[in-house]
Amino acid sequence: MQGDSTSSQGSFSKRSWVETDKGYDFKYEVGTLIEDTGKIGIITKTLASGALKTNISAIKWRNNYEISYNDGDVQIIAEKTFMKLIDSGVIKILSK
Repeated sequence: MQGDSTSSQGSFSKRSWVETDKGYDFKYEVGTLIEDTGKIGIITKTLASGALKTNISAIKWRNNYEISYNDGDVQIIAEKTFMKLIDSGVIKILSK
């Protein structure tokens, strides 16, 4: 079953996830190289909803990517936001 590509605040053109009999698969895997506003980053973790131990409820109920950048910065970004940034050209996938 393919993931829903729409949200209540708009839509994006690429499906971000695929549901399988094994559970949840992210569209982009660990090791994917990106360019984000001129910075080079790599997806270092995929965090399925509920997988991250945190007191921040917004991170608990969404699927996230952890991205490590070449300047040492590490960010967690919601998967839907990540997909919207790709669609808008802010983030470019350099290699999968």
